[in-house]
Amino acid sequence: MLSKMDTPIVRVNSGPLEAESINEIVQIPELNPEAAKKGIDYENLGILLRSYSYLHHDTNYTFFWSCGLLKRILTKERIVEELDGYRRKFPWFRNQDLPSLAENILRSGGVNDNGLRGGGRTSQYQLIPSDSRLKGEVRNGYLNIFAILLLLNKGFLIGTFIEERICDNDLPLANCRTTPVWASMLSRKSAPEHPLDCFSDWDIDKREMFARWQHVLDIVYLGLSSNGNIQHRQLGPKAVFPWISYKSKQNGGYGCVYHAVAPPDCHEFTKVLSAVSIAIPFDSSSDSLPSP
Repeated sequence: MLSKMDTPIVRVNSGPLEAESINEIVQIPELNPEAAKKGIDYENLGILLRSYSYLHHDTNYTFFWSCGLLKRILTKERIVEELDGYRRKFPWFRNQDLPSLAENILRSGGVNDNGLRGGGRTSQYQLIPSDSRLKGEVRNGYLNIFAILLLLNKGFLIGTFIEERICDNDLPLANCRTTPVWASMLSRKSAPEHPLDCFSDWDIDKREMFARWQHVLDIVYLGLSSNGNIQHRQLGPKAVFPWISYKSKQNGGYGCVYHAVAPPDCHEFTKVLSAVSIAIPFDSSSDSLPSP
């Protein structure tokens, strides 16, 4: 027997909130990395990334970045400036064409791996949009990988990834099946039995940190299909959603309702959800649920 109850209302609304919910508004920070100046606001790009990031609701992740925000932070000019700083410490960079190397990282056009001297391979690529994973396209740039290296203070190793052609499309990397689990050696998903040479000289804790950061830099983008519909996606168990806030709002007989807040550059729902209200009527006089 079902007890008497009022008609429940399920509401999805991106417009003004009701009075009782005003105090629950979560402020999304307006980040302006373009205004940051080196030597004043940051010392290196690793610090700049941390300074202009979204705070994740789950403290296990701390920070996250949308693809658009990442590109606003890691511009070609800033990457060239960072690489130029490596020249003073690492002789390998002294013979590199830094603008071409920066373009290789960004993949801003028909750039090939010859921009990296001393072992590069030639291959043509093109810029991939931020929602490329939804459309089945590949991401042959190195922006996410370079960002991970910057966060680990290992940006100077980007050349080893380009030489081995480990690009953003290979993320997330998998644990290697032919090495001890405790070694945390990484490999491509397509070849989990082959450890990647570029990690061979890394300390174990640094490989573990790379494995952790790769999911935060590969945040789930909540996009729509070409006809504007929400897409069904199968995600891995370590996928990270772009939630600034994520709270349980109501429990029901068959599940829970959560209130999640994501930055606008992490989804395409703004227009779809604009002032949308959905009311689901329920006959409280009935003794049984309607047939599915």
